[in-house]
Amino acid sequence: MRPSVSNVDQEELPGLNLLAPNLISLDVSNNRIEPFGLPKDYPKQLAYCDMANNRITHVGIADNAKLKDAGKLEFLLQLNLRSNKLKSFQPVNQLLPEDIHDTITALEQSPKSPDGHTGVKTGVTATDQERKLRISCLWFPKLTNLDLSCNLDLTLIGNEISFMSRLNCLELENCTLLSELPPALWQLDQLRILTINGTLVHQHLTSLLGVQEPELSQPKKKPFEKAESKTDFSGLHTKAILSYLKTVSNKSVSVLIDPTCQSKYPGRGSSAN
Repeated sequence: MRPSVSNVDQEELPGLNLLAPNLISLDVSNNRIEPFGLPKDYPKQLAYCDMANNRITHVGIADNAKLKDAGKLEFLLQLNLRSNKLKSFQPVNQLLPEDIHDTITALEQSPKSPDGHTGVKTGVTATDQERKLRISCLWFPKLTNLDLSCNLDLTLIGNEISFMSRLNCLELENCTLLSELPPALWQLDQLRILTINGTLVHQHLTSLLGVQEPELSQPKKKPFEKAESKTDFSGLHTKAILSYLKTVSNKSVSVLIDPTCQSKYPGRGSSAN
């Protein structure tokens, strides 16, 4: 049975890392919790966390700040943040510059590294080093299921989510202001379920890809219930969405509903036509 503190009008989490350090599953849905806090505030062994229907506005870094000693939830598999007040989701300790790959490459090719040692070929590519560095910054490196649906103010999902290599299910339906997807999302080869119906991205892609809207509604499901289909119930299949993202990634553009908008992802242009 999952420990539950749901429906008790809680405004913030108690120090669960101290009160219940061995907790694996947590349900604090239907409260008034506003701060998500840091990974170190939660039990280290936590694997399942239901925080649906609260008032959380941000997860992770809201600007270019660097968080020290934030910790990480190494074993978290499923996170439900449905129906909060999320504006941004960037669960990392540090936002690395988009040109970090070029920086690493230049460092490898330089005669001497900053500490004075001559550069030596290690057989590890700049891409591998970049991936390792980005993964080290993740709060939830082993996450498999993420529900961000029905966050009406959500406009930014950090591209860092593209390095959660085990992510299998990402639910974004009814995030009505979401006009852009992380450009590297297509790299998640384990992602089988991506739902974007009810978003501006969905409107744009449905029109762009010429997808017909089927006359069916998405069935209600319980938190973390395993989905049986790879479609978002809007005619857009996960594979089609990811294929399109891969295509536009080669053109340095992003998936924007309004071509006049500025992308939230550095180095990205306006929407593809």
